[in-house]
Formats: sequence, structure tokens, C-alpha cells
Amino acid sequence: MVLSGKKNIYIGKNVRARIFFKNQNENFEIHSDYKGENKLLEFHKKMSYGESVETFVYGNFEIVYNILKETEIYFENINNNKNYDLNWEYILESCTKTISWHPYFIFVKQAAFELFYYEEERLQKKEPIDIRALSKLIIIYQNIRKDLFQFISFCLNPKKEPEFSDIYKFISLIDENKLLLSGELAYGDVIKEIQALTESYVIEDDDALFGLVSPLIRLRKGNRPMCVIEVLYPNTLIDLHKFIMANYLRENIKFKACKNCNSYFAVLGNSKAEYCNRLMAGSEKTCRQAGSMRIYQNKKLEDPINQAYTRAYKTRNARIRYGSMTREEFEKWSVEARDRRDRCLAGLLDFREFEKWLSE
Repeated sequence: MVLSGKKNIYIGKNVRARIFFKNQNENFEIHSDYKGENKLLEFHKKMSYGESVETFVYGNFEIVYNILKETEIYFENINNNKNYDLNWEYILESCTKTISWHPYFIFVKQAAFELFYYEEERLQKKEPIDIRALSKLIIIYQNIRKDLFQFISFCLNPKKEPEFSDIYKFISLIDENKLLLSGELAYGDVIKEIQALTESYVIEDDDALFGLVSPLIRLRKGNRPMCVIEVLYPNTLIDLHKFIMANYLRENIKFKACKNCNSYFAVLGNSKAEYCNRLMAGSEKTCRQAGSMRIYQNKKLEDPINQAYTRAYKTRNARIRYGSMTREEFEKWSVEARDRRDRCLAGLLDFREFEKWLSE
């Protein structure tokens, strides 16, 4: 089925979302059939382990939720056969755009295109479209967000009940009904696929609107290293949610609270990172950059040279209050003291000589 005059969006066949973990990266894709034989890669987003959950938990997606809510109006128009093509055009195009806010919204596009390709059958049966077919995803996304926060702040937080394993803590959340989307870690179609281990398996084709997924025989001829990957083709939004949590548990991803903003961020292995990489409110610096500067300044203050300078500075400053030193004398001393301190820090002045001068 094709929309008349459609120019702004590629109407792929069999649009499917794909999610897999490889080489310490989470991969989110959308594939569709092309000319009945080839497979198109319409979208691909690679994120480091933990990044997708981190950005989803702390992201603002009200624009996406408003788009999903507005589809009710357009579905109502379709049911009333009012501007049929224009309404479908808006739905498919706007649902495709939601992916730019976060890769978890790949399921929005899949759901919208599934509805579109059911149209011929629906029209023959003279059935109305459920106008909430897409807007009902809003509450699911909101609940996923809340559950993921529980998941990372408790299950994957090594400071919370460290005597228990992550999996044990996850089971306890289910037993205590603390998850809104409770249940076992069961999800939809997971397929074992052979992929190139490191190199791209997508090739350019001048006739294709997107990259073509290379057939395995071409990968083999290129003598590329291969690997077997578990790939999820989600049938529901919950499938995506459960697949993410299961892989986080399996890959032993941890989350810490940032010492600057107190938001959780992902760490791998034995990482000792204490600050996240988010921009601070009203600043062009990240928490990590600010934390590094703070650590550097603290180390500087702990340096014996700076400590000796600070003690002498306070002593002479007190002499002004007691009248044993004038302000002009203090300022003259300060200029020379800073110069000697800087030369000492640069290794141009012996520390013992600097201390002797300070004590005079």
C-alpha cells in the first residue's frame, strides 16, 4: 500500500526494530525490506553500555508524548475518511522523527508502520482504528522510565546491599511488587545471527535510499572475522524493556551516583569514576570536567609548598589586624611571596629556602 504523492518519508516494507549488544556497545536499528530481496538499514544508533538507560531515565520526552497523543486526532480523521493520505503522512513521518529523541522510540515507528500495513485488511473488514493505538504507549514509556530508575539505583548500584548479587536484588524488587512492569525477564523474538565482529556489515548502493545489509556470503568473501550475536526483534515495547534489563544484568553493568549532580551514571568493570559526563545546569562544563578541576585544586592545596605559603599568608594578614604590619607592607610581601611560591612549584627554588624566607 502506497500513499499518493508521498515524498517526505520512505515507506518501507516489513519495518522491524532490532536491538543487540556487541563489543561493549548497545545497538538500536530499524530494518525494512527493499525490492523484495534486499534488506535496508534505515536507522542505526550505537551507544556505550549503560548509556541508553542513563539518557532515557534523565531525558525529557514531553515532545514525543505530545506527538503520540496527537495521533488520536489523526486516527479519528482517518476513521471519518477525512484527508486520509495527509493524516497517514503525518502519523508515519512524526513517528519516524521520534527516534531522534531517543533510540527506545524505534518501537514507535515499528508500531505505526504495522498499523499502516494493516490498512487494506482493516478497510475490507470495515473496522475502525483504535485511536489510542499509539498514544497508549505513553504510559508504558513512563512506567519503563520509573522501573529503570529503580533498576539502576538499587539492583545495579554496588553501594545498595552489597552483600547481595544484582540478580538477587532484582528478584527482590519483583517479589516486593516495587516494579510497575513486573514479571520474568521474558521477551519476544530473539534470533542468533552471524555478524561481522568489528567492521560494518552495511554497504552503499546508489539505487537504495539507505544502506543495504550485506548478505553473509559477501561477508565471508571479504574474509572478515565473524561472531554470533543475540538479536531482539521486539513484538511489544515491554520486549525491548526486558531485553535491556536482562543484558545489563548479564554484562555486569554498574551505576554510581555522581558526586556533583547526584544523578546515576554507568560504569564498567573496576572503573573508579566518581563523576558523570553530563553538562552541568547553566554551564558548558560536564560534572566530570568540574570534578577533575576540583580534584586538581584540592591536590594543589595539599601540596607542602602551598600549605607553607597559606600558613605564612594568614600569619601576616593577622598582623594587619593587630597593628604590627601595615596594609602596604602586607601587599608588598604578598607579591614577592606569590612569585617565590610559583618558582618553588616550578622547581626553580628550593623548598627549604622558601620555608626559611617565609619564616623571616
